[in-house]
Amino acid sequence: MQPYPSARGNRPLTVLEHLRIGSKAPHFTGKIVAMDALPTASVQYRGMLVRVEGATGVTDTLYCCMKAAANTYSWVSIATGG
Repeated sequence: MQPYPSARGNRPLTVLEHLRIGSKAPHFTGKIVAMDALPTASVQYRGMLVRVEGATGVTDTLYCCMKAAANTYSWVSIATGG
């Protein structure tokens, strides 16, 4: 796989860099992005894994953005912390 150009040389862009510039990540990097809350599900996030970090006393939850047959997108809960 060839690296994609970025502002910092010839390394792959991170998922957050792709989101900042409004592009879709060309390949899944295997990284899970940590966020305080989920953004609105859309084609931009399709296939992305997001860990929503719970506050004190609240478990973390792992989500994946998935497309339904009706061409709508939603965040599907994959796992929750202990």
